[in-house]
Amino acid sequence: MILKNSTVKIWDLVNRFEEWASEKKGWNIIKSYDLIAVGNEYHKFFWTQNFHLQTFKKILQRQSCSLGEHLSYRTVSISYMAWILNETPQPIVWNLIKKTPCLSKRVAIYALNKAYSGMPNCLKLNETENIVLEEFEKFLTRKYGIELEPFFEKF
Repeated sequence: MILKNSTVKIWDLVNRFEEWASEKKGWNIIKSYDLIAVGNEYHKFFWTQNFHLQTFKKILQRQSCSLGEHLSYRTVSISYMAWILNETPQPIVWNLIKKTPCLSKRVAIYALNKAYSGMPNCLKLNETENIVLEEFEKFLTRKYGIELEPFFEKF
């Protein structure tokens, strides 16, 4: 099922993946923060309808997330970030991640806008070698028929 004319929105994809990951993998989902905890690593999923480069850069600089627990907060280090977008960001964004080793090992970008146009092939940049992000990609293919092609093989 490609997402053309679909009511499935980006946040639905993330929510459905989190449900699957909790049920099938037993991973700890911190729902209100779009975090998946596996062992001592935290995987943060960012989804946005409108991508802004300056916001992206500021979030990349912050490598932590404060979690509210009852009446207190605790800060956790974000091990991996996945950006799920419904527009294709400018090449400068892809290059920033690709050419910065400390980012390319922990940040993935998924541009899913083509799926909403009825095309199965979407772009990705994922050099993290991370099991959670690999499972997210497999989930998109299995559940929605989305094939992710590496950005740098296309351009």
